[in-house]
Amino acid sequence: MNGYGRLSHDHQDIYANEFPPVHIRRGHSKRRSDLLNGRRGNWTDPSFWTHGVPDYYKSAYVPGGSVTISSGDQQSGALLLGQEGGEAHLSVNGGSLNIDGSCGESGQFRIGDASNASVIHQGGTIWAWSAYLGYQTGATGTYTIGTGAVFQPNRLFVGYYGVGDLVQNGGDVYTSELYVGSYETSSGSKYTLNLGQLITEKVVLGCGGNQVARFHQYGGDHWMHGSFSSELIIGSGRDSTGIYNLYGGFLHGEAAKIIVGCSGAGVFYQQTGSVDVSELNLSEFEGDGLYTLEGGTLKTRMQRIGIMGKGDFRHYGGTNSASSLSLGETAFGQGIYTFGSEALPAVSLTTAYFVAGIK
Repeated sequence: MNGYGRLSHDHQDIYANEFPPVHIRRGHSKRRSDLLNGRRGNWTDPSFWTHGVPDYYKSAYVPGGSVTISSGDQQSGALLLGQEGGEAHLSVNGGSLNIDGSCGESGQFRIGDASNASVIHQGGTIWAWSAYLGYQTGATGTYTIGTGAVFQPNRLFVGYYGVGDLVQNGGDVYTSELYVGSYETSSGSKYTLNLGQLITEKVVLGCGGNQVARFHQYGGDHWMHGSFSSELIIGSGRDSTGIYNLYGGFLHGEAAKIIVGCSGAGVFYQQTGSVDVSELNLSEFEGDGLYTLEGGTLKTRMQRIGIMGKGDFRHYGGTNSASSLSLGETAFGQGIYTFGSEALPAVSLTTAYFVAGIK
């Protein structure tokens, strides 16, 4: 694979050559079919497309206008929404859309390719090899999914070079890899989980550059599953900040690890809800990590606070249960554990093994 430069991410060795380069268009051909700009209609109507209804061998371009899928099994080699300054919109209310095929951008689903675009997904299934919300600099991509809908991208980028905003009000999202905020120009990207189920293997908030990436969970279930292990990395790249706010719902993974502050700054705020994972690390490398527990429950096998940088755990309410807890594991690490004031709810800390200042 050709190289495209390195993303700042020492722990996971995430490189930009994992991410496809921005596509340079080479003119129209019969291997793509464009929605006639500004039109509004049904996906299956060939009169709305320059070269007929998209299929396995054609990329579908929607520079502006709106297209709807309500039934049937639809196919497109790739789907790019938003070009040439237009506003593009896709509604999926039923049926299925399989984005995979033999074409230049095979398997890519870009919401906000070069300009703004949105998806309303209220029913049916969408599958893609890779999905991007906000693909190019200056573009914005929004995606709203509701009850009864299924979204299955193998890799999901909420904010690539542009800004992405995904709101899950129900339904199911399955992805092996979720990245929120890939590059500096994607600052402000966020994922909001209100209801439904999100199943992931790896999640990275803030991959590189001077930016802020957020994940807000108000309800629903976030399951972290992997063949052997899974990770949630908050504040991955240097100069990046990742924030995970848990206001309700569940974040679970039997073999999952949460890293708050890898090479960047990480913040995890738990107001209520339940976190049940294998391991919690604050400041795994030089980045600082802050975990604030105000309510709900946190249960882990291992908690390591301040491994190579500053790890700060603030326990103001709720229950924290860990088989082992360590503060400041190396000469470079600083671990701080603070209990809250009497004005806040009673706190509970249970640990079978506690070590402070491992050198």
